[in-house]
Amino acid sequence: MPSVRSAAPRTSKSVLQQTVSLVRRELDAEPGARAELLRVQGTIEMVLGDAPAAEATLEEAYRLINATNSPAVALQVLLDRVEAAGRQSEVEVMRRMVEEAAGLVAGNRFEAGLLARYHLQAGNLLQAEQEHERAIAEFREAVRLMEESGDDDDRFLADAYYEMAYTYSNWRRHEDAIENAQRAVAILEESVNPRTHLLIHPLRQIGFSQLALNNFNAAREPIERAMAVARANFGELHSDVAAVHDTLGALAYRTRRLADAIHHYEEYARILVEIEGDASRNLLIP
Repeated sequence: MPSVRSAAPRTSKSVLQQTVSLVRRELDAEPGARAELLRVQGTIEMVLGDAPAAEATLEEAYRLINATNSPAVALQVLLDRVEAAGRQSEVEVMRRMVEEAAGLVAGNRFEAGLLARYHLQAGNLLQAEQEHERAIAEFREAVRLMEESGDDDDRFLADAYYEMAYTYSNWRRHEDAIENAQRAVAILEESVNPRTHLLIHPLRQIGFSQLALNNFNAAREPIERAMAVARANFGELHSDVAAVHDTLGALAYRTRRLADAIHHYEEYARILVEIEGDASRNLLIP
């Protein structure tokens, strides 16, 4: 671990980029091991905000899963593909991967933590299909499996509560969204790190739902904190920074600070175009 006095402080982004480089050097492996290494690379690329690269890497891993003798690795690859497709709003790909994953779950025994992740991604598919009540049931099953297993995976629990919050928000049940997002924040602050990048989405969700409830003052602090965490971890050029600009733009517009709203929306568009190009599927007119 580098000293805190190092002249060149390492951000989450720089550490993850170095990890990707190490993985790429190990990729000349037999197909089963290569699938697992590509899976690791793809998940890191998702954290780095490079959704197109993650999608391509995980698609390559997917093409190798028949060569692996491990149903657990195959299931993990499928679930990572669901997550990557979700970030690109590719519902058909999500559905196909969840169906294949369901076949593996039906024919094999998996540890509770991996089964919990299956239910989490099944819930994400249902959320994308606007099946909110069924999605919440899948997320609750994921939490139940994780808690009953005794596996102390606080990051997973926080993610499950965030996904519930996001689903409640899309269901226009913003009080429930705030409650679950606050649970995610509390878990991460207590058990992971008060500056972890995992805080970005639940903090932004709290702000968004407060904004939807016209609680403008309550919305500002979590959104601004989400931006501070995003910049501290990833710098300026990252999809999470763009997403928070979008929410700050909405807050500025609703509070009639029109110049600030224009600035945030322009930054949102600029960052996404620079990362994903003019054809970005995430580039919507605010």
